Amino acid sequence: MSSLRARLFLAPWWVQALVTGTIFGAYMGVFAVIANDHGVPSGVVSGIISGVVFGLGMGWSVNRERNRWRAAVGRGLSDAELRLVHRAAVKGSVPNDPRLRLAAIRSARHALSQRYDKRLEAAALFTILPLLVIGMSVFDSPWWLVAMPLWLYGGYLTWAAPRKLRARINALSYQSDYSLHSD
Repeated sequence: MSSLRARLFLAPWWVQALVTGTIFGAYMGVFAVIANDHGVPSGVVSGIISGVVFGLGMGWSVNRERNRWRAAVGRGLSDAELRLVHRAAVKGSVPNDPRLRLAAIRSARHALSQRYDKRLEAAALFTILPLLVIGMSVFDSPWWLVAMPLWLYGGYLTWAAPRKLRARINALSYQSDYSLHSD
């Protein structure tokens, strides 16, 4: 998880809405121009509308998740420490500070719990959407296949992320146990 991703996760909701909405709107606008015969003005309008709607939805949902994450991690950490915890929960060096290590363990456990709670929805989503993409590519336009790697990657992450999180929790916990008993 990059520092940029951690910064975006900790950013205010409107920054998240603006960034995600702009990226999604640009993608949808380009896709609308390429896949449809309605022209550039229609694609621009499509991109703006979809970007605003998607951005507002993502800003709201990521803000909600961030508040839950902060409650799970614990209070009293600075923004720099929160960025370090956010990164350490999934990869990188294990923090030497026991407070940050414990917060990273809590963060990874929270992420694992979220994945576990939503596993059926994710499995359904990443099974149905590739089938829809295939259907749309057959009946509408082959350009729909451009989205296939996204859905396949999402399916892979749904399967692989819990295993990686459990391994990270073990690594953080082992380091924590070792440092407590090394004196």
